[in-house]
Amino acid sequence: MKADELEPFQINRRDLDKLFRSPRTVERMIAAGWIERVRAGKPGRETLFDYESAKRAYDRYRAGEEPDLLPREKAALEVAS
Repeated sequence: MKADELEPFQINRRDLDKLFRSPRTVERMIAAGWIERVRAGKPGRETLFDYESAKRAYDRYRAGEEPDLLPREKAALEVAS
């Protein structure tokens, strides 16, 4: 098998939530494109994400960078102010 035929290492959403200790942070990172989806989930199959992009997102987060708020969070802030 050639190297370009190999699938990337993958991580599921549950493990991402454990890694970042915040499902909302993970949701923001996915929405911002920091973490790449490899396979969409459906009944009987969970969604899988690229492990390398998760590592890069972790490094960015540890460096103090924050992903953008989700659209529903921005709307809630506008309503509250």
